[in-house]
Amino acid sequence: MSALPTVSVVIPSWNGAEHLRHCLDSLRQVDYPEDGLEVIVVDNGSTDGSRGLLESEYPWVRLVSLEENLGFAAACNEGARAATSDCVAFLNNDMRVEPHWLRGLVSGLDPASGYVCVGGVILDWEGARIGFAGGWVTFHGSAGQEHFLEPMREELVEDGRDLPFACGGSMLIDRDVFLDLGGFDPSYFAYYEDVDLGWRLWLAGYKVRLAGTARCFHRHHGTGSGIPLYRRTLLTERNALFTLIKNVGDENLASVLAPALFLLTKRAAMSSESARDSFDVDSSDSAETETVKRASLARLHAASDVLADLPQLLERRREVQRRRRRDDGEIFALFGRPFALLSHDEAYVEASVNLRAAFGLDRLFTRQRATRILVVADGESDRLREVARTAGILSEVAFVSPGRDGGVVEELVAESDLVIAAATTAHARTIAEQTVGLLVVDLADGEAPVDPDLLRRGDVFLTSSRDVEPPLRPTRNGDDRLPIVVVSPAGDGPSPLREILQEPWRWRRHERGAEEIAIPEDLQQLLRLWREHYRDGGTRNRTLRLVRRATPSRVERSLRRLLRRPQLKDLTSRSGGA
Repeated sequence: MSALPTVSVVIPSWNGAEHLRHCLDSLRQVDYPEDGLEVIVVDNGSTDGSRGLLESEYPWVRLVSLEENLGFAAACNEGARAATSDCVAFLNNDMRVEPHWLRGLVSGLDPASGYVCVGGVILDWEGARIGFAGGWVTFHGSAGQEHFLEPMREELVEDGRDLPFACGGSMLIDRDVFLDLGGFDPSYFAYYEDVDLGWRLWLAGYKVRLAGTARCFHRHHGTGSGIPLYRRTLLTERNALFTLIKNVGDENLASVLAPALFLLTKRAAMSSESARDSFDVDSSDSAETETVKRASLARLHAASDVLADLPQLLERRREVQRRRRRDDGEIFALFGRPFALLSHDEAYVEASVNLRAAFGLDRLFTRQRATRILVVADGESDRLREVARTAGILSEVAFVSPGRDGGVVEELVAESDLVIAAATTAHARTIAEQTVGLLVVDLADGEAPVDPDLLRRGDVFLTSSRDVEPPLRPTRNGDDRLPIVVVSPAGDGPSPLREILQEPWRWRRHERGAEEIAIPEDLQQLLRLWREHYRDGGTRNRTLRLVRRATPSRVERSLRRLLRRPQLKDLTSRSGGA
């Protein structure tokens, strides 16, 4: 941008006196023209002396006082309406910012290209762990932060990357756009209002991205910890449903809302710890009452709240859909982890897999980042170990050296949505035939012979040198040439692999049906549970019947082969498998 926009930093605060000094003192040190910056604190009916603190020690701060606690979303809206600037930057009161924070956010603005909203990087108070450097969304409306509370590493921060939403604790947005879209939905009170706003921005034709140089430090749940867990549970569960109902198009709403409600009830039943056997007709337990946790009841109240708000919610939906400029497919492609699990309990995982199959969600969410990667070396390969380490920065990686771990390759291939294999691996045929997702073949220096099966089936070929012989020439989607990516782990870091891991569907060399281009994350987890159980001698294995219902055909064929193994037959029959 040729000139810096004026910015109002809006800080919603509720009983935040203990945090405000750190926050405001850091803003006093921000490197930004004084005549282009104002700070607004919206006090949400505090009773801890916050207003007196602001009036006596921070007279340069504009105070907007609310008589009662209207929640994070409504307070932000009040601050934005009070502002007179070009842009609004929202900041949690339990944060402190680096001097470059605001300039970093502003650098990400590019209205001409659609980028009217920018998210900052959030670290913990010491700067040692990640709070937010990107986010993901599930098909049932929940969301999360990538690499949450992992140790901070610069390679995890990709400046300028598209985001499905910017975290409301540190974000900048064009004020006119924000107000025109209705701001944050005040009915959310708190939690997921930023996810909903990001979704609405993309639907309306705008874009959201990350400003990697805009850094702030957060006392995690410094304010939110004052709200009991069961109340936070109600807000997140209810708001996730609000987000789905408002933003998903007419043709897809039923397909995602029904399984979302089923999974909500499953979570409620699980958290209640109520014994299902007590409800059997012939049960000897005749007690009329039992004690259950409020967290489970919170989920039922969440669904009830949606029903109570339904007429107003549908009005808000009509307004969102009226502004639609992008179809659902474009939005779903931003989610990253549409089948991420809120519980790894085996019964919950099976419920997710069954619902995904029953409602055909694979056809809606065909684009997901690589969440489970298998690296198959040819002996002790230092290069592939480094590739595995680099890939492991962004995703979960299993490294297999056939001389030592060859017996598990077939099982790991079945549960991995991206396989990276040495060009001369002894397991080339198994990998070529059974890899369902993306197959990446490592050529190393390009001089070793490539197994013909991998040459035929591989989607992407890695090399450490640009000097490769035909047909191994660098191109994408050629008829007789192979797509080459030069990766020198020691020098280039993760950047050459980042696009492959984050958008593997763009690198398909062979056309395949939408249901056969990735292994959904819920199925990956179920396959892992299955593999770990039978190897430990457990008996709770998934049945082939479930495999037939809920897996892509190529995965099913691979699993049928596994089920024929002698050591699996007894376990399969005891668990009801075919």
